Order: sequence, then C-alpha cells, then structure tokens
Amino acid sequence: MQSTFVDILNPTASNVDLFRIAATENKIRINRQAFDSDILLLALLLITVQVLDGFFTGIGVNIHGVAAEGNPLLRSLMHSVGPVPTLVAAKSITIILTIFLTIMTREIPWLKSALKWTLGFYLFAAIIPWSMIILEQY
Repeated sequence: MQSTFVDILNPTASNVDLFRIAATENKIRINRQAFDSDILLLALLLITVQVLDGFFTGIGVNIHGVAAEGNPLLRSLMHSVGPVPTLVAAKSITIILTIFLTIMTREIPWLKSALKWTLGFYLFAAIIPWSMIILEQY
C-alpha cells in the first residue's frame, strides 16, 4: 500500500512510531558526533606527544649519544641505521597505529581508556624526562 501526503500527516500509531525511530536515530547521530570529537582530540594529543617524543629523543641522542635512548630495540636500530631514520620510522609506525586504534574505539569500548592511559604514560615516561634532560643542558 502506497502512502499519500494525507496518510503521512495523519497521526496514526505507525506514523508516531516512525517519528520516534527518526528522533532516536538523530540522538544516536548526535551522540556519535560528540564521541567522535572526543576521540579526535585524544588522537591529536597522542600524535602530538609522539612527534614531541621523537623531537626530544633526537635532541637527547644528539647531546648524549645513542646510549641515552632507553628502548633497547630503538637503540640497536640507531646503531645500525642512524638516529634520524630510526626515529622517523618508529614515530611513523606509532602514528599510524594511533590512527588505527582511534578508529577501532567505535568497535572496542575499553580502547578509549587504554589510549588515555597511553597518553599519560608517554607524558610521564617520555616527554617530561626528556624535557628535564634537555633543560639541564641549557
């Protein structure tokens, strides 16, 4: 059965239900947009921290040598291919992984909390220590 304009305006139960469904879908869209902006901010902060970590690590390695790098894998790669290629590759991989994980937060609810913890970890285990080491030199 085809609906006419008059049928659509008629406030029958089916039309009211359709209106409720449409309103619910709009609420879900609004909530997802707010959720997406939170995740976008978190992703931008994580990417910024990765770039800062790479920058500070580069300065620290330049001042103190490769031995200043705390990660043994990165330190080994720095000896093999040099600090700059190692840092560019490592930070590129972590930025790609960050983007992938922020996209996956829609499917995996606990991932947003894990990314927040990762942000805190990088601030306290990488950014602040490197900042202190670099500031001591100046």
